[in-house]
Amino acid sequence: MAAASPSGVMVDSCVLLDVITADPQWESLSAEHLARCLAAGPVAINAVIYGEVAFAYERIEAVDEALPRHIYTYRPIPREAAFLAARAHGAYRSRSGTRQMILPDFLIGAHAVIERFGLLTRDAHRYQQAFPGLQLITPARSGRPGGAPTDSSHLLNGCQFERHCSRAVEASMSRTTI
Repeated sequence: MAAASPSGVMVDSCVLLDVITADPQWESLSAEHLARCLAAGPVAINAVIYGEVAFAYERIEAVDEALPRHIYTYRPIPREAAFLAARAHGAYRSRSGTRQMILPDFLIGAHAVIERFGLLTRDAHRYQQAFPGLQLITPARSGRPGGAPTDSSHLLNGCQFERHCSRAVEASMSRTTI
């Protein structure tokens, strides 16, 4: 598969919820990284991300106000991403993964891979394991227990893209046939 240019960033619901709920541990770092990504180019969300954020609201209008279409690009989940997510979830379960309800995370990661997005998330370990090479942008709390990984391969300066995204597509697609 030929290398492709990344087309923007998908933002995971955990980062959005950090900002929306004013999480005392993560709001500042998540807001900073989200602002950098918004300034750098398109920031995408999908129905899974929308649904996870919607849990914090009583009305759909409030969700739409929190995630306005003039700021976030709404992307439908392609069937290829759904298939890739199912394969990644199956591989997780075969490695003795015990969490039953993480398919939404795999849908988000696979969608980012298929559409060649980077992924702004605090859940770097799971995404890295399921989608090697997926470009992860991770708000990190340096020197604090429980912070995000500090390995430089996971942390990027804002939303500058390199070749990670195309490698993620190649690695993920080489393991399965769509």
